[in-house]
Amino acid sequence: MQIALSTDMNYLKPTLVSIMSVLEHSSGNVKVFVLGHNLSSQALVVLKHIETVHENAEIVHIPIADDMLPAEFSGWGACPHITSSCMSILLVPKLVGQGRTLYLDCDTM
Repeated sequence: MQIALSTDMNYLKPTLVSIMSVLEHSSGNVKVFVLGHNLSSQALVVLKHIETVHENAEIVHIPIADDMLPAEFSGWGACPHITSSCMSILLVPKLVGQGRTLYLDCDTM
Protein backbone atom coordinates (compact mmCIF):
# COMPACT_ATOMS: atom_id res chain seq x y z
CA MET A 1 0.00 0.00 0.00
CA GLN A 2 1.14 3.55 -0.68
CA ILE A 3 -0.11 6.63 1.13
CA ALA A 4 0.79 10.30 0.87
CA LEU A 5 0.39 13.07 3.43
CA SER A 6 1.25 16.74 3.17
CA THR A 7 2.39 18.62 6.25
CA ASP A 8 4.41 21.42 7.76
CA MET A 9 5.76 21.89 11.28
CA ASN A 10 2.36 23.11 12.51
CA TYR A 11 0.74 19.76 11.67
CA LEU A 12 3.66 17.42 12.22
CA LYS A 13 2.22 15.79 15.36
CA PRO A 14 -1.15 14.92 13.77
CA THR A 15 0.74 13.67 10.71
CA LEU A 16 2.83 11.35 12.87
CA VAL A 17 -0.32 10.06 14.58
CA SER A 18 -1.89 9.36 11.17
CA ILE A 19 1.18 7.51 9.95
CA MET A 20 1.41 5.44 13.12
CA SER A 21 -2.30 4.63 12.93
CA VAL A 22 -1.95 3.30 9.37
CA LEU A 23 1.13 1.27 10.26
CA GLU A 24 -0.44 -0.20 13.39
CA HIS A 25 -3.48 -1.40 11.43
CA SER A 26 -1.80 -2.56 8.24
CA SER A 27 -0.99 -6.20 7.67
CA GLY A 28 1.36 -5.50 4.73
CA ASN A 29 4.13 -3.17 3.76
CA VAL A 30 3.31 0.53 3.60
CA LYS A 31 5.22 3.14 1.64
CA VAL A 32 4.53 6.58 3.10
CA PHE A 33 5.24 9.70 1.07
CA VAL A 34 5.48 12.77 3.29
CA LEU A 35 5.27 16.01 1.34
CA GLY A 36 6.99 18.22 3.87
CA HIS A 37 6.97 22.00 3.74
CA ASN A 38 9.86 23.44 5.77
CA LEU A 39 10.28 20.41 8.04
CA SER A 40 13.10 20.66 10.55
CA SER A 41 16.01 18.23 10.61
CA GLN A 42 14.66 16.90 13.92
CA ALA A 43 11.30 16.16 12.25
CA LEU A 44 13.10 14.20 9.53
CA VAL A 45 14.91 12.17 12.18
CA VAL A 46 11.57 11.29 13.78
CA LEU A 47 10.16 10.20 10.40
CA LYS A 48 13.18 7.96 9.78
CA HIS A 49 12.88 6.52 13.30
CA ILE A 50 9.39 5.26 12.43
CA GLU A 51 11.02 2.92 9.91
CA THR A 52 13.11 1.33 12.65
CA VAL A 53 10.07 0.83 14.89
CA HIS A 54 7.82 -0.53 12.12
CA GLU A 55 9.43 -3.09 9.84
CA ASN A 56 6.53 -2.74 7.39
CA ALA A 57 7.21 0.99 6.84
CA GLU A 58 9.15 2.88 4.23
CA ILE A 59 9.06 6.65 4.73
CA VAL A 60 9.91 8.88 1.77
CA HIS A 61 10.26 12.59 2.49
CA ILE A 62 9.55 14.87 -0.46
CA PRO A 63 10.54 18.45 0.38
CA ILE A 64 8.04 21.07 -0.77
CA ALA A 65 9.07 24.63 -1.57
CA ASP A 66 6.74 27.53 -2.35
CA ASP A 67 8.15 27.85 -5.86
CA MET A 68 7.05 24.30 -6.71
CA LEU A 69 3.42 25.35 -6.85
CA PRO A 70 2.07 26.34 -10.25
CA ALA A 71 1.93 30.08 -10.92
CA GLU A 72 -1.87 30.05 -11.08
CA PHE A 73 -1.96 29.15 -7.38
CA SER A 74 0.23 32.03 -6.24
CA GLY A 75 -2.81 34.13 -5.27
CA TRP A 76 -3.82 31.60 -2.63
CA GLY A 77 -1.04 32.96 -0.42
CA ALA A 78 -3.36 35.84 0.51
CA CYS A 79 -5.66 33.36 2.29
CA PRO A 80 -3.97 32.50 5.61
CA HIS A 81 -5.90 29.24 6.04
CA ILE A 82 -4.69 27.91 2.67
CA THR A 83 -1.02 27.10 3.13
CA SER A 84 1.62 25.78 0.76
CA SER A 85 1.39 22.39 2.43
CA CYS A 86 -2.35 22.43 1.83
CA MET A 87 -1.92 23.24 -1.85
CA SER A 88 0.87 20.70 -2.31
CA ILE A 89 -1.66 17.87 -2.37
CA LEU A 90 -2.17 18.88 -5.98
CA LEU A 91 1.40 17.76 -6.64
CA VAL A 92 0.96 14.20 -5.33
CA PRO A 93 0.48 12.56 -8.76
CA LYS A 94 3.50 14.39 -10.21
CA LEU A 95 5.84 13.90 -7.25
CA VAL A 96 4.92 10.35 -6.30
CA GLY A 97 4.18 8.93 -9.75
CA GLN A 98 4.32 5.30 -8.62
CA GLY A 99 0.98 3.65 -9.21
CA ARG A 100 -1.99 4.03 -6.90
CA THR A 101 -1.42 6.21 -3.88
CA LEU A 102 -4.00 7.08 -1.25
CA TYR A 103 -3.83 10.68 -0.06
CA LEU A 104 -4.72 11.18 3.61
CA ASP A 105 -5.21 14.48 5.38
CA CYS A 106 -2.61 14.79 8.09
CA ASP A 107 -5.25 14.57 10.82
CA THR A 108 -6.84 11.31 9.62
CA MET A 109 -6.86 8.35 11.98
